[in-house]
Amino acid sequence: MNPEVSIIIVNWNTRDYLKQCLQAIRDNVKDTIYEVIVVDNNSQDGSVDMVRNDFPEVKLIKNTTNLGFAKANNQAIILSKGEYVLILNPDTIVFSKVIEDMVKFMDKHPKAGACGPKLLDGNGKVVFPGVFFPTLKEGFGRDTILRKIFPALFSDDREKRFDCDKIQKVERLYGCCMLVRRKTIEQVGLMDERMFLSFEEPEWCLRMQKNWEIYYFPQVQIIHYGAQSKLQINQLEAYLHARRSEYVFYRKRYGIIPVLFLRFLVAVSSVFGLVKWLWIGLIKENTEIYQKISFYKALLEVSSGIRKKYKT
Repeated sequence: MNPEVSIIIVNWNTRDYLKQCLQAIRDNVKDTIYEVIVVDNNSQDGSVDMVRNDFPEVKLIKNTTNLGFAKANNQAIILSKGEYVLILNPDTIVFSKVIEDMVKFMDKHPKAGACGPKLLDGNGKVVFPGVFFPTLKEGFGRDTILRKIFPALFSDDREKRFDCDKIQKVERLYGCCMLVRRKTIEQVGLMDERMFLSFEEPEWCLRMQKNWEIYYFPQVQIIHYGAQSKLQINQLEAYLHARRSEYVFYRKRYGIIPVLFLRFLVAVSSVFGLVKWLWIGLIKENTEIYQKISFYKALLEVSSGIRKKYKT
């Protein structure tokens, strides 16, 4: 008998969180036939041995290099058999009935392509679930001087106005816990593998939005400790991964012209930043100055399309 839900977890050096996550699934998912597929992106912390020894029922895919979030998820989606696919981060804890109730909600809403739960941090505090698409305004404001010149123009109160206790249709969901209908995936396709880190979920949801509804379902909740894999990556490299993925997303949503204009402004801003800190570096030397120079140099390379490969 095929499982009703395929739970897919991409792991990279988060052994202890992964163990806690898998134990919570084993203990709390009782009324749904499910399979768990863990894709390990070449962890060096004993994650693979832990899964093999402590959770022999889990299907394990061991990669010899870090393939990124999108490609690793796609590996498991292709092999999965469930009517629903649950994309789940290893730094989460799923409580009793969470998956079962999400499945029931999807069954009652045949137009729903995906749904996601209320998110709590490690202290039990409600976390904004990231239900809005990133906007060009964010891109213009973050990596250029425009935010400093026009601060009011780049303010955004959508997060403050969002009701975290109300079931509602949303633009997108976080990939830390996202239940997706198999038929939806068959129609819209897999995650975009050009996105190594960040923006995979909003791009996927953007394609879903054309024919499916996406729901925030706060009647169930999970703990999400947040960004445990990203914390292990050099922060500059993580930032550059995000910017490159961001340009891919914006191009799909807004078209090539606005994205080219954004990249041009970011490149110009990076040149000014690089010149500024190189000049300061001629006067005095310290670690912060070298970091600033490296940042603007790398940002210029990404915005101009020169920098194609990243360390992981």
